[in-house]
Amino acid sequence: MWRVRVDRGVALIGGVVAAPLLAVLALLVLVVDRQRPFVGLPRVGQQGVPFTLWKLRTMRPPTGEAAAFTVRDDRRITRLGARLRRYRLDELPQLWNVVRGEMALIGPRPESPEYVDPAAPAWAAVLPARPGIAGPTQVVVHAWEAEVTSVATYRDQVLPRKLEVDAWYLGAASPTVDLDVARSLLRSVTRPDRETPVHRRLGRALPDTLAAIDAGTTAP
Repeated sequence: MWRVRVDRGVALIGGVVAAPLLAVLALLVLVVDRQRPFVGLPRVGQQGVPFTLWKLRTMRPPTGEAAAFTVRDDRRITRLGARLRRYRLDELPQLWNVVRGEMALIGPRPESPEYVDPAAPAWAAVLPARPGIAGPTQVVVHAWEAEVTSVATYRDQVLPRKLEVDAWYLGAASPTVDLDVARSLLRSVTRPDRETPVHRRLGRALPDTLAAIDAGTTAP
């Protein structure tokens, strides 16, 4: 419970600090892309409870962000949206999800309902936790995920590895691990070609999983 309170407090302060930037970005989306700047997406939260995740719009309608699967060069992504995604600024509205208690600052990233099977053991290990704005899979799986071109490949190959990483994180979670996740995510945005603390931790804890992720990322 204390972590929920801390997350909500930090998110509230962060939201107030980020409000001017978020207002500018929302205005840019409105003016440049001529679309409503905020979009709510269905996601599965703690204990399998559905919730609406909020983002800045980065894709063109009618499907746009409502589609659960995107690729790096997806034609639905706008030019402005690509920049927002590159620096993860489209995630800023999720601070509101944290204030509401639906998400954590750091945790497993939430999935779309069509990919979640609460009865499966792999999901049973992850769903007890609140999903996070930032998570270890954004660091180690993001590049592979961006290269995938079919829903079947994502569901059958990428998602099981993401769940393994998330299960590891929940088992090892501590303030130190959370700090490493935050540092690693920042490094993955600013210097994506460098190994991160999360990579080093997974190399020790889940070498086979990390090798499979690296193989998927470099596969033609």
